[in-house]
Amino acid sequence: MIFIILGSLPFIVYIKFINGNNLDDGIITYYDNTKSVSEKEYLKHKKELKKGTVLISINGTIGKLAFYNNEKVVLGKSASYIECSERIFNKYLFYLLKTHFIVTQFNLSFSGSTINNLSLYTINNLQIIKPEIEEQHQIVSYLERELKLYNNKIENTKKLITLLKEYKTALISEVVTGKIKVN
Repeated sequence: MIFIILGSLPFIVYIKFINGNNLDDGIITYYDNTKSVSEKEYLKHKKELKKGTVLISINGTIGKLAFYNNEKVVLGKSASYIECSERIFNKYLFYLLKTHFIVTQFNLSFSGSTINNLSLYTINNLQIIKPEIEEQHQIVSYLERELKLYNNKIENTKKLITLLKEYKTALISEVVTGKIKVN
C-alpha cells in the first residue's frame, strides 16, 4: 500500500478496477461506482501494458474502446487489450475496430446466451485490412480532420436547438401574458 502523508493523516491510495463500461471513445472513464483495489491487489493482478495499447470491452456492450495511457489500473473480465506491433498504428486499429466490417465479424461470433461475449479467439483471428504503416497514418489524419468538422457541426446544431427552445419558451410566455397580441 502507498501512504501519502497530508499533515498527520495517512491516506491509502487505491487503484481503479476497470471494466468495459469504463472504456469511452478513446479514454478510460471513471464513474462514482468504479471499483478500486489496493496497491497489493494491483501488484498481484496488474498487466504490463505499453502506452497506446487499445483496450476493448468484450462482455455486455461489445466493442467500446480506449487507449491505455500508463494509468495504474486493473482490468476486469469485461475489458481486454490489444497491443499493436510496429506494423499497425494503434489509432488506425482503433478506428478500424469501429467499422461495420469488424462489428459484423463480432456479431457473427456471438453465442446464443443472453449477454454477448466476444472471445479472445475472435479478436486474434479478425480479418482486417492492413495497409502500409504510412497509409495507416494518412487514413487516421483524414478521419480525425473529418471527425473534427462533423463534431463542430454537431455542437453548433446543439447550440442552435438550445437557442430555438429558449425562443419558443419566450414566445409562448409573451403570448400567454398578452405582451404579443394574437388575432
